[in-house]
Amino acid sequence: DEGYGLSQDGVENCLRRFPIKLLLAVDCGSTAAPTVDWLRQRGVDVIVLDHHQVSNPPPAATALVNPQSGTGILPLAERQNACSTFTELCSVGLAFKLAHALVKRGRETGLAGAQDFDLRPLLDLVALGTVADLVPLTGENRLLVTTGLQRLQGTPRPGLIALKAVAEVRGPIGVYEVGFQLGPRLNAAGRLESAVESLNLLLAQNLAEAGPLARDLETWNRERQQIERSIAEEAIGAVRAKFDAETDYVIVEGQLLWHVGVIGIVASRVLREFHRPTIIIGGEGEEWRGSGRSIAGFDLAAALRECQDLLVRHGGHAMAAGLSIRPGNLDALRSRLNELARRTLTRDQLQPLMRLDAEVNLSELTRERLEELQRLEPVGQGNPPVQLVVRRVAGAVLARSFGGTARTRRCPPGASTWRLLPRSTNTTVRVRCG
Repeated sequence: DEGYGLSQDGVENCLRRFPIKLLLAVDCGSTAAPTVDWLRQRGVDVIVLDHHQVSNPPPAATALVNPQSGTGILPLAERQNACSTFTELCSVGLAFKLAHALVKRGRETGLAGAQDFDLRPLLDLVALGTVADLVPLTGENRLLVTTGLQRLQGTPRPGLIALKAVAEVRGPIGVYEVGFQLGPRLNAAGRLESAVESLNLLLAQNLAEAGPLARDLETWNRERQQIERSIAEEAIGAVRAKFDAETDYVIVEGQLLWHVGVIGIVASRVLREFHRPTIIIGGEGEEWRGSGRSIAGFDLAAALRECQDLLVRHGGHAMAAGLSIRPGNLDALRSRLNELARRTLTRDQLQPLMRLDAEVNLSELTRERLEELQRLEPVGQGNPPVQLVVRRVAGAVLARSFGGTARTRRCPPGASTWRLLPRSTNTTVRVRCG
């Protein structure tokens, strides 16, 4: 087990097998200064292509391509005024932009083959990775995902065709289908064992090769769901037994042998339950791993930097982070993070908000109006679904019709939520009855 990120064990294994002169670290490396130094001392150039927060001092890579530090081709002191257009890109988006820059440069210099090299067929993978990485669907990401979802709909990749089949994705593909059906299956093997099977699926040349791999990932995903459900129930129960809403600003919970492949998902579920920044930690031996998720107003990566004396390593960004820790330091970490959060968060920020975009009359909710709202897609992180409120409609019958099938629902007293368009459109109307 080489661990996560640009680990020393990983690069040593790499150099033993391959006589490389250039190493490209994707989605990692921004805090791996010692490992980058070790590689450079052995004559290996290192390009770090990452979107997580950068250590101080940053790694002495040949090039650091990371929107969190402005631009990787400038000295750190000059990065503060860099263009912010790409700050929301995740690593798959950065990889696409780097490839685009190389093709563009190749065309300018007359590089053989560059003129005819078309990057657009890669956009299905860019959309898949961007949605699955839960980055904001704004700016450049919005353009990449919009175009990528269109290509994903009719992708010729045998691996993705097979994956859609096992996930029973038959209709239009939107953010929901990627985030909740395709992405989890593609990630399942890597969470529990090794991501090699997922890579092989994406590289498959025909359906005969892709079919068994997709079915294996379906099996992995079902196992992942069972493990995740068990740990989440245990974690939520443990937190609920001792949770104090007045004093607990951050949740840190860990247990021996909790599977580190699902602790990030569990952290998200605990956060939804208690609306607190949450770190879930598991593992065995002398070094455990943790994964954290945060709420607006609390920069988790910055908070972990304030706790680095308690950690073996850490990295991430404001809303999500990872760490390694010796189990004896869990209580100290919990105490330190709560101290930091009490200085940062207000009581109001610890209450989940219901965001409503507009109040409308029931007569305004025509099919044409709702279809206009679809133009706001893709919705997701950073661009949430539209939520409208309709008041004083107790007893009213709401109706919708899709594919010739009419569905009705009588609005009961109290507040309820009803999705007036298919799930893939993500348009929600919140109706307050009474």
